[in-house]
Amino acid sequence: AWCTTAKANTIYVEGSAYGTNKLTGCLSASTDLGKTGQQSAAVVDGDSWTICSDSCDSKRLYIVNEDYTSTGDHLSNQFYSPDAGSSWISAVGFGSPYLCGGMTCTANTIYSSSLENGIYRSIDQGVTWKNIGGPVRPSASMAFDSRNIACVNDNIVFLLDDQGSIWETT
Repeated sequence: AWCTTAKANTIYVEGSAYGTNKLTGCLSASTDLGKTGQQSAAVVDGDSWTICSDSCDSKRLYIVNEDYTSTGDHLSNQFYSPDAGSSWISAVGFGSPYLCGGMTCTANTIYSSSLENGIYRSIDQGVTWKNIGGPVRPSASMAFDSRNIACVNDNIVFLLDDQGSIWETT
């Protein structure tokens, strides 16, 4: 299970369980620091590694699904939810395996890393994504289920590849 803390002290936890031959993801939320929680009825692809919350809208959430070890649709997806996980929208999907599961958010930007094609960026709350370059194979790559991406602000991002190199974009 992976978690994120949103504005207004809401904690969101994304967990997974095997359903009918695939891993299914579900979301739970707590507004009392984890003492109680409420599970959403909506499901999302279960082989998802990172969940982030929007810094301004506590109900807007982002999940990156690498779809590497378990798949239902053979797509690596960038999902967003405008309604605290009551529904999930795939903003972009690539034939899996493609995304590595790493994502980080700033006040105005979301970054996500791919296995072979560098970093993707969204500046419109996860609705569209653009490749901005970064490490590509065969010289460097990311491992699946990797959270080796961090941002300092909207423009400065660091990425650690599986060869031990640190990449920076400004």
